[in-house]
Amino acid sequence: MQGAELKKWREANDWTLEDASTYLGTTKTSVHRWEAGVYDVPQTIEILTYLLSDKRNIRSVEKFLRKSLD
Repeated sequence: MQGAELKKWREANDWTLEDASTYLGTTKTSVHRWEAGVYDVPQTIEILTYLLSDKRNIRSVEKFLRKSLD
């Protein structure tokens, strides 16, 4: 996955950099750098974007994030 593809995926989900960083378990800076091509998109992030393309998985991640914050 190239940075432009990551950005297209993020925008297709109508997510901000902050939203994407939360769901991908990273920082806004990292997402921005991947999208800008400063660094290669890690394979684990590519796998997560594939899994998060399914809305059911997004809901599962949201449940997990709420649970871990409690």
